[in-house]
Amino acid sequence: MGKDDARQGRIPILTPSELKQGIVNLGEALLPKPNFGVQLGSTIGEGLPVQGKTIQLGDRVFFGNNTYLGGYCDHVLPCLSPTIIVELPPCNERPAVDRTPILPRLLCYDSSRTMSEAQWQEIATQLGVEVALIKAIAWCETGGKGFNESGKPIIRIEASWLKRFGISPPFRRASNNWEDFEKLLKQGHNLGQTEKYEIALIASTSFGLFQTMGLAYLDYGARVEPDSHWGGWLKDPKLRPKKPEKALGLLRRFKDAMMGNEFNQGQYFVKFVKAKSALLSAMQRLDVLDWCTIAYLYNGKTFVTNHAKEGGYDMALIKYYIQFGGKKQDSANKYKSLYKGKPRPCL
Repeated sequence: MGKDDARQGRIPILTPSELKQGIVNLGEALLPKPNFGVQLGSTIGEGLPVQGKTIQLGDRVFFGNNTYLGGYCDHVLPCLSPTIIVELPPCNERPAVDRTPILPRLLCYDSSRTMSEAQWQEIATQLGVEVALIKAIAWCETGGKGFNESGKPIIRIEASWLKRFGISPPFRRASNNWEDFEKLLKQGHNLGQTEKYEIALIASTSFGLFQTMGLAYLDYGARVEPDSHWGGWLKDPKLRPKKPEKALGLLRRFKDAMMGNEFNQGQYFVKFVKAKSALLSAMQRLDVLDWCTIAYLYNGKTFVTNHAKEGGYDMALIKYYIQFGGKKQDSANKYKSLYKGKPRPCL
């Protein structure tokens, strides 16, 4: 409508209902379309599980279905109140390992992050094992929680592995703190060694529900994932991949998946277990001595000293397995009666 229309009195007069509808139409036009957002797997590397739902942020909203936001956000967007209010799940009271401070404006919840019962079953089916055993491992590792209160995945950075990469960490043995992860990344950038530090950090860190380690993904993932043939390590005093660019790309994809949701974390757990045939066989059988094998191959040779309150990783595993209604409880209880507080048969 131009100036002439106004001069000639042709300005439309809107009823209150028409004016209200016009405002609604304008608001809808400003909102992102339903396919707004980055589809999982479309830009962050092939093979990443395509999972996700609409993301709700407390009393605010991020838009899009199957969107990928790196698993967490450090900002919120003001927006109109949603037409349909979706009630958030109750707070998870399980303790988180990481106590990284929560940023003042961090108010986000991704409804696709928490593992559903169907997804627990899917992971168990992929491995041909009981759901109770999968859950028992997750509870041994992180109390069954893949993310901490700050919205980031639970991590453990191993100082011993960083040192093998030629990096001196600011902690003695290990750190569960994302601030240390970010400080080391910044240190590498300041030294002009961003690639080296990023490879070392992701490779030396365990992520999420099952505490899958980046190094383990590179070493074992190649056996079950065709595009993970990254070239191995050069034989020198400091660990260095033969194909740094390839290794970094794979490790970034791994980290992105770990920061997405618990089901993604579970998919990399599946890759790891499938690549260790002895571990997978023990998990499928669950005979008496298999409890020792699982603890040793998954938690390492020091498993007896871990979970000291329960008497060892193997004993904690049995405790949770029984709590989740595992079918091989006779086998589990027999192992416990034979070896709790005694030398383990697999050591």
